This record gives sequence, C-alpha cells and structure tokens, in this order.
Amino acid sequence: MCKKMAGINKKGVKGFQSVEEGGVHTGTEAWNIAQYFTGFSIALPLKELNDLEDIARFGSLRMDDEMVMSDDQVNKRRAEAVKRYWNKLKQILLDTCFKVKKEDKEKAKKILEDVEDVYKYFDALLSLEEDNVSHTKSIQVNEEFLIALLDELVKSKREYLFILDRTGLIFKEMDEVDLDRMSSEFINGG
Repeated sequence: MCKKMAGINKKGVKGFQSVEEGGVHTGTEAWNIAQYFTGFSIALPLKELNDLEDIARFGSLRMDDEMVMSDDQVNKRRAEAVKRYWNKLKQILLDTCFKVKKEDKEKAKKILEDVEDVYKYFDALLSLEEDNVSHTKSIQVNEEFLIALLDELVKSKREYLFILDRTGLIFKEMDEVDLDRMSSEFINGG
C-alpha cells in the first residue's frame, strides 16, 4: 500500500507537498496550529477567567443582571463562578505546562499543586441559614472566605502569566509587537 501511495500528494493548508520529496516543508506554507492553540487554549480561557472573577465578586457580569435574580441565585452563581474559575485555571496550567522553560518548571509545578489543592475548600463557600421566626431558609456566601479563596486563585493566575509570557505563548519574543496585526491574524486565521 505504501508503494501505491508514494506518488500521491498530500494537501496542506496552503498547498501541496509531494510524499516522494521525502522531506517536511517548514516554510510559510507549513501547517502550524500554534496561533490557534494560543488563542483557544490561552487567550479565550484568560478572557473567561476575567468574566468569572467578576461573577464571583459581584454575582453577574453586568450590574443590571443582579436585579432579575434572587439573593439565593446570586450567591449560588458567585460560588459556582469560583469553582469554574478554579477549573479553567487548572485547564490553562495543564494545557501549557509542556512549554514552560526549564528555569520556571519548579515554580509552575508549585502553582499547579496549589491550584489543584483548592477544590477541597469548596464546601465552605456557601451555607444554608434558617430564620427561626419566619421559618425560611436562605443561601449565604461566606464572604470573607470566598474573596480570600478567589484572591489566591487570581494570584496564582498572575504568577503563571509571567511564566507563560517568558515561554513566548502570550507575546512572541521580538523587538516590536504589532498588536493590530496580531489581532487581525487571530480574527482572520492567518
């Protein structure tokens, strides 16, 4: 079967490469997913982290959204946002740890260990309180604890961003950074 396939060309993103040539084309026509990986595994999740941080602190992204929710719903959303923040941050760490430079490996490993350890505190984010007079129950946020836990996660994100930046996954290591060109390339796919 390999002999039959020897004369067939493989289609790449921007052209064809003959299998018979025997080499891998590494020029501008080579298929490269680095830009897409960076966008979908780092840039978009970082945007989600910012949104989740707002929800964890305030209950919603927009001020008007809080008006249509009960206090119980807002409190549940805040706790759920902390959990999702934790999960998204862990995904970023796991998706990018292969690229961390040798001198940052230990620090990155420590950040990941600290982040992975957070889930065991989730039960303390909310409590159910009963009013003995009206016999109603309400969900309450352990405010100081939620903010402290969220601040620790944000601190871990900030520390890891410095490590990611040194890998070149956030900004390429070059003299000039043309943000307009980078944005256009990401949006237009090339």
